[in-house]
Amino acid sequence: MNNDFLTIRTFDDPALMQEFTNLLIANHIEYLIEKNAIGINPLANLNPDISTEYEVKVASDDFNKVNELLISNDKTDLSVIDEDYYLYQFTNDELIDILVKSEEWSSTDYVLAQQILAKRGVNISQADL
Repeated sequence: MNNDFLTIRTFDDPALMQEFTNLLIANHIEYLIEKNAIGINPLANLNPDISTEYEVKVASDDFNKVNELLISNDKTDLSVIDEDYYLYQFTNDELIDILVKSEEWSSTDYVLAQQILAKRGVNISQADL
């Protein structure tokens, strides 16, 4: 069993981070939060949250489970996304990059990237990633 913690999502908004961690709590998934400064911001003294990035990490054993949870929890109906949505302009390599760097993308974009690739005849398994 591997207990290394990996970054599953990165947030610059504490409210969005809290919403995400509430989902983890509800599903009994252990997590860690790392706060990082994201550059020099002259307004940081007024509101430190605008110069802070939050990395939410989960055990490597739970990584795929959390991704599947996010996908199943995403209520977006992908069939109503217009064909002019920006991901449709991405190359296959850019779409694959979304799958590889899933922590940087929403679950909607992740699932849509998979679907666009599948429509293009490119099937990527978890083992490939």
